[in-house]
Amino acid sequence: MEFDFKENENYIFLNENIGTSSRNIGIQKANSPICLLLDDDSHPFPGTVEKIVEEFNSLPSDCAGLISEIHNPDGGREATLLPTVFHGAGVAFKTDVLIANDILYPDNYCFYGEEYRVTLEVYRAGYHLHESPNFKVMHRRSNEGRDLNKIFYFLGRNNKAIWEDIVPTKYKETVIYDSQRRYELTSKKENVEAALQNGINEEILSPNLDEMSEASFERYSLVNSFKQLENDTNYILCGAGKFPSLWATILLEKNCSIKISDFNTGLINQRYKSFDIISPEEAISEQGTFLLGHSSSIDSEKWSKLLKQNNREYIDIHSGNELYAC
Repeated sequence: MEFDFKENENYIFLNENIGTSSRNIGIQKANSPICLLLDDDSHPFPGTVEKIVEEFNSLPSDCAGLISEIHNPDGGREATLLPTVFHGAGVAFKTDVLIANDILYPDNYCFYGEEYRVTLEVYRAGYHLHESPNFKVMHRRSNEGRDLNKIFYFLGRNNKAIWEDIVPTKYKETVIYDSQRRYELTSKKENVEAALQNGINEEILSPNLDEMSEASFERYSLVNSFKQLENDTNYILCGAGKFPSLWATILLEKNCSIKISDFNTGLINQRYKSFDIISPEEAISEQGTFLLGHSSSIDSEKWSKLLKQNNREYIDIHSGNELYAC
């Protein structure tokens, strides 16, 4: 294969596929203040690079980079379950922040879950990531040849290591439960429960790291936003998201009542600890203040549209705890 090398372009060829940790080689050799990381089947929209370069010039010092909007050719979008976490198909970092804080992709994950691990490292170092509407990436993912057994094996294996290594002891048990519970329910829906369990049962070696501070984790997980909500209030959580029983427990400590709803049919009528997941139709009939913004931006947009159609008040946890009256 021949390449048309242009000025200031540097291609690095590897002899084998080492998974997402191959990005570390590019990060360590980068001589630019910005690292734009993409999948092999994704690319920025025209004009996006120029826009994010301009945006980087005004980022606060404690912001480590930008989270992109991930689009599909069919008009759909993709996102992670936490709005603080980037999608691997497109993210841009301040190179010096990654290098100075030794924030690299885990070399033993291969695939799946690395975004959560890297984002945890960013927050552990005292930084955050900013969602940018100017940063748009096309992900031309194909489902052809996708092996759900392989995917859920890696999800089960890597997920456990993500949280065990870094999350503060105070939150660790609930975080592992919540994250694993969603995969259990989803794997049951997809009939790949055995593959998930095989991954959970496999131990992978991880570096000895200090736990992140409780304050850093609460910022990352949006626990700090839930703590700022009013006491003695009825709340409906719009989307189970990544940590539903953790967030619900925080609200119970504030003497609030809580219902949890989700669009995912694999979660509806299932239970996280003592909390049942109800359908959106059931949720709309509830009395109280609706909470959204703690899950993916796509999920929040869908909930916002539904709530506005039904003239219901809601609070966006991610953008600020201001009450939106419809």
